[in-house]
Amino acid sequence: MSRSAVGEQLLELAQQALERMAFLIADPVDRAPVDVLPETRHAARVAIRGGAEASWLVVAVSDTFATDVAAGLLGCDAAELVGDSHGEAAVAELANVFGGQLLMALGGDRLPLRLGLPEPLSDSDAARLVLGAEWSGVLAGERGSLVLACGLG
Repeated sequence: MSRSAVGEQLLELAQQALERMAFLIADPVDRAPVDVLPETRHAARVAIRGGAEASWLVVAVSDTFATDVAAGLLGCDAAELVGDSHGEAAVAELANVFGGQLLMALGGDRLPLRLGLPEPLSDSDAARLVLGAEWSGVLAGERGSLVLACGLG
C-alpha cells in the first residue's frame, strides 16, 4: 500500500473511531495542516517500532475539539466539563487509538510492530513534526479541528 493510501485510510479510520468512541462527527477539510496548527492546543505523538524502521503519528486538536472528545468518551455534556484538564488526556487517547489503527494499516497483523505510549508535544515540536510529515490531514468537527500527521518508516 502506498504511503498516501495509508494516510487516506488513516483519515477514514479516524473518522470512524471518533464517531464510534466519542459520538463525534468530523469530516476531512481542504486546509493545510500547518495552517490549522495555530488553532490547536493539545498535541501528542506515538511511535510505531519494528525491525529497523520506525514510524510515528502526531495528533493535535483544538481545545473545543478536545472537550467534545472528552465529553463523548465520558458520556456527558461538554458544558459539564470544568477547566481544561481533559485536553491532554483526550489527545493522548486519540493518539493511542489512531496509532493502533496506523500500526494495523502498516501490517501489524503480520509484522512484529509495537506501539509506543502517547507523549505530549509542545507547540513547536508538533509544528516541526507536522512540517516534516510524509502525510498529513485535517478533520473538522462542529466545534473544532484535529490534525493528523505521520512519518512512515
